[in-house]
Amino acid sequence: MGTGGDSSTITLSRLKDLIAELEEEIAQGDGSDEYRQCVYEKYKWERVVQGYVYRRIDHDILSGTAAGTVFAWGAYRVPMEALVDDPNATSLGEFWLDGRDATLFQLGNLPLISPARPLPQGEYRFYYNYRLPKYTICDAYPDRLRTANELVVAVSAPAGTLHEAFFDPVDAADGSVGADGDSGVLKPDTFDMEGGTKTTIRRIAWSKRQVVMALSPVTDL
Repeated sequence: MGTGGDSSTITLSRLKDLIAELEEEIAQGDGSDEYRQCVYEKYKWERVVQGYVYRRIDHDILSGTAAGTVFAWGAYRVPMEALVDDPNATSLGEFWLDGRDATLFQLGNLPLISPARPLPQGEYRFYYNYRLPKYTICDAYPDRLRTANELVVAVSAPAGTLHEAFFDPVDAADGSVGADGDSGVLKPDTFDMEGGTKTTIRRIAWSKRQVVMALSPVTDL
C-alpha cells in the first residue's frame, strides 16, 4: 500500500470487500476454471485499454449500392490475434456493429462490412466492436471500447440522380413507395393520398433546373 504522496492507498477492509465482490462475480459463472480466467482477463483488459486512442475510419460509397456489396474489412483490431493467442482456436472471436446507423450495415465473414440495403445520399456513423474468444465466456468487454472505433460512411449520389430528393430506398417486398431494396432503382408504384385517392408515380425527370414528377391521376401534392 502507499505511504503518502501520490501513491494509491486502500484499507484492509476495502481490500477484503473487493476480493469478496470478485469471488461473487466468479460464483455467478459456471464454476469452471475457464470462467475464472475470463474474469481475470476482463479486468486486465479494462486496465490495458484505459489509454486506447479513439479511432475514426472513413469510407466512401455510392448511393443505391446494392445490399451485401462489401466496402470495408471490419477487423481493424486484427482477428488473427485470436490464433496467436491460441493456435488451436476454432473461432476468431465475436464481431458486432453498434451505434446510430448500425442497423443499416451488416457483417459478413472475416468480417466484411457492407450495406444492409441501398442507402440514399448522406453521412452514416456506427461503431465496430471485436473481442477474442477468451473474453466471450464471461461476456467481458470494456465500456471504453464500445465507442472507440467509429466508422463514418459518406454516401454520395452519382450525377443525374433524381429520386433521392423524394425517396428513401425501401425493401421491395414492403410495398411502400421508394427504391427497390436490392438495386436501389426507383420503382413506379401506387400509393394512397389523403382521402383515399390512389396515385401512381409515372415519371421523374429533370427539366429547367427543376425536378418534375408525373403522377396519375394528376394530383396536387
